[in-house]
Amino acid sequence: MGEFTIFGTTADAGIELSAESLEELFAVAVRGFVALLMENPCEVRPRENREVSVNGDDERELLVSLLNELVFLFDAGHWLPCRAEEVVISGKQLRASLNGEPFDPQRHRLSCEIKAATYHQALVIREGNRWRGRVIVDL
Repeated sequence: MGEFTIFGTTADAGIELSAESLEELFAVAVRGFVALLMENPCEVRPRENREVSVNGDDERELLVSLLNELVFLFDAGHWLPCRAEEVVISGKQLRASLNGEPFDPQRHRLSCEIKAATYHQALVIREGNRWRGRVIVDL
């Protein structure tokens, strides 16, 4: 199972990612995003499915693009993901099936406002038999 840790910077926060496969790394990034955004990410329930697709020249750009798509889903659509059920990477495109639900201010407590994922120190690399990633978000 993949894992993530949250770290802070002056006006930003970041997510360190680790997983056995590249697809799992992106699924872990979705969980990390929700953990950063929400006081209690377990409150987000898998009531609806949303399909997302992003493009990027490499894995690093796909990671930043995926997180920025999550920001868009929340900001424009008031929708929260709780997990990625399926992630498929084909060439320069990533497709993911996300489970989540509409934002409910009565149940969902935000811990911060994420403005965007940035390329600053972003990386996706393979180390031995694991994948590692890092992304910083602007708060």
